[in-house]
Amino acid sequence: MAQATTELGRLPFDHQIAFFRRKLNLPTATWTDIYGAEHDRAFVVAGAAKMDLLNDLRGAVDKAVSTGSTLADFRKDFDTIVAKHGWTYNGGRNWRSRVIYATNIRASYQAGRYAQMQQVKHFRPYWRYVHQDGERHPRPIHLSWTGLVLHADDPWWDGHYPPGGWGCKCTVETLASRDLERMGKVGPDTAPPSDPQQVTIGTRGPNPRTVTTPRGIDPGFGHLQGKTSLGAQAERYIEKSAMLPPTVAAQAVLDLTSRRRIVDGLAQEFRAWLGSVGVGATKNDYFAVGAIEPKLMSQLKAHGIELETAAILIRDTEAAHMLRPEKVERTTPTGLPKSLAPDQIADLPRHLVGRRAVLLDPASGDLLYVFDAPQRTGKAILRVNFRGKLARLGKQTFNSVRTASLVDDEDISKEVRAGRLMLLEGKL
Repeated sequence: MAQATTELGRLPFDHQIAFFRRKLNLPTATWTDIYGAEHDRAFVVAGAAKMDLLNDLRGAVDKAVSTGSTLADFRKDFDTIVAKHGWTYNGGRNWRSRVIYATNIRASYQAGRYAQMQQVKHFRPYWRYVHQDGERHPRPIHLSWTGLVLHADDPWWDGHYPPGGWGCKCTVETLASRDLERMGKVGPDTAPPSDPQQVTIGTRGPNPRTVTTPRGIDPGFGHLQGKTSLGAQAERYIEKSAMLPPTVAAQAVLDLTSRRRIVDGLAQEFRAWLGSVGVGATKNDYFAVGAIEPKLMSQLKAHGIELETAAILIRDTEAAHMLRPEKVERTTPTGLPKSLAPDQIADLPRHLVGRRAVLLDPASGDLLYVFDAPQRTGKAILRVNFRGKLARLGKQTFNSVRTASLVDDEDISKEVRAGRLMLLEGKL
């Protein structure tokens, strides 16, 4: 593990660099636009709402993360980028550049450490909280946690794994059973109470929100860096892309869904989400399964359809309808299935990315995604610019998966020949 120190922690290492480079750029207006574990997948700089500006800032941070360059080096790049884009940001230059630099260096370092510690957990299963000496203004509660030893899987770490706030330099070290013996311990300590606090953040901006955070942990830092699964990160990223201009979001999500491992992770998360659907009443919950890509967006615009968002969501209402046993078990007169099996429905994120064709219903403006399925052809109906109520988001415009089922290619071809469907891309 990396040991040499720099002014903000340690020299970079492969796990740290890999964590940072897995992130995708997400333009934002304020720092409250995304929160907590959502940062594991998205690279954001509050107020950097243009993709070219964000790309340049990301390049400067990547340079710092991967080479271990100093804050002074980063500030030179920062000044050049600000001048190039004419960016007007909140706060003074020294404060703002330090926040961007330090937050990304420390978060990526601790996420990299987490990945390393998971690899040795079978023989070093305990973690000890370490407060860095030499802090001019240490947080008293962080000082009180110094030396605390807990098992690596203790849920306390989910809300307290460092950094625990702006400027926090605390860290964690691994211990084996023999280390506890040398310390005179017969086992790990008892986790302190989390004492969750409700805090309203972003009160000076357009997007205030009330969040819950453990006492002693700054809002936005109460999560275990790097623990969130790749699929969950992808789903949150797609959901948050709904706040972006459609063309920007479309390109950003295309970068994400072009990676097979990410799509597979997204499908795994969607499968788990489907498992909770239908257990009791639906709650206007939703899952972000994909996004409309730039090329298809241009095709729609040519036909007079201007998208308000690129994000594709499915509500639990529609998912529960597709999963009803009486629907799943329906067959054609010849005994072929009419509906997708639950396992095929769970592959919806893969189907949207790997579709064979996309067609437009000129009368309704709906899209028909056509994909390969056992025995027959699969189809998913997508209502664009649908405005509906969603839990957690309220009234929102999104592209909604209305249903998915099976069909014969010839039936679709007949609709095309009759002018009721229009082929936008692919082939039947």
